[in-house]
Amino acid sequence: MNEQAKTWQELLTEHHGTVERFLRCRGLDPGEYYDVVIFGAIRCARNYCEQPALRKYPLDALLCKTMRWELYSYWRNEHRRRAIAGMVSLEALRERGWDCPAPSGENPAIRCPRPDRPENGKIIFIKQRNAA
Repeated sequence: MNEQAKTWQELLTEHHGTVERFLRCRGLDPGEYYDVVIFGAIRCARNYCEQPALRKYPLDALLCKTMRWELYSYWRNEHRRRAIAGMVSLEALRERGWDCPAPSGENPAIRCPRPDRPENGKIIFIKQRNAA
């Protein structure tokens, strides 16, 4: 059976070693990163079957490039997710000396005793970087 008549499932089954080699060469744990890269490999194999112009390139090269982009996208999204400020409970704020905002049930009209608290009552959001 030639490359043009094969379905994307057959192509990916034949080239599955490329996925395993990709993870092994980069020292990535297959249990953690296999799901990240395999969906890109599936999309690449489908495009390879549907677009004849891609057949002038070796499928292994296209798979590696696609899996590399999937991995970069995953890491970029993880970095963004971790860069967003983490949730801090009111108890943790009180332990650090913050008495405001007042939790539900208390009188919100009570002024915050901290001198560095803005007078207009607005809370300043501070972005926490690299929170794990």
